[in-house]
Amino acid sequence: MVMRACAEFVMRGVDMMSEHYGGDFLLGLVHVTIWRENVRPFFNKAEGRGYIARHERAPNERRHPISVRRLSASVGLPFETTRRYVSKLQRLGMVQLGKKGVIAPREVFMHPRYADAVPRHYNNTVRLIHMLSRLGVSFTEYCSGDPSAEFRGSDHSGAVSAAQRR
Repeated sequence: MVMRACAEFVMRGVDMMSEHYGGDFLLGLVHVTIWRENVRPFFNKAEGRGYIARHERAPNERRHPISVRRLSASVGLPFETTRRYVSKLQRLGMVQLGKKGVIAPREVFMHPRYADAVPRHYNNTVRLIHMLSRLGVSFTEYCSGDPSAEFRGSDHSGAVSAAQRR
């Protein structure tokens, strides 16, 4: 059952990404990987938590560019394929290419189109954790306080109410 819950989580994520990127899952994977690498230095640091607490995105000048070669290795695609995806994202205005590499600018992720993606992904994640918790998987080492408190009140589909997202 744990494997089934994880597989369903992955498939819902793939469906959401494909839908968001016009059916092109790899385009979404490349874009999200660029973003992840741009903001990776902020993970688990006060500066990153500050942006999250203020509902802000890291300024472009604070993002860490990723080279197309490193991006290619990160997503596991050939360099030329990755370069074509980066070029397409650049034509779409979704990334900026500079001397040091590629960034996914904050303006892109502040667009209403992306505002819907965050709560959908959050709900998908909460649904997975809720299902795994019911199957006996413990998350105590990853949570502060009562790990089950986050999931109380979600309906059987794992959707989280607007009050819970605040």
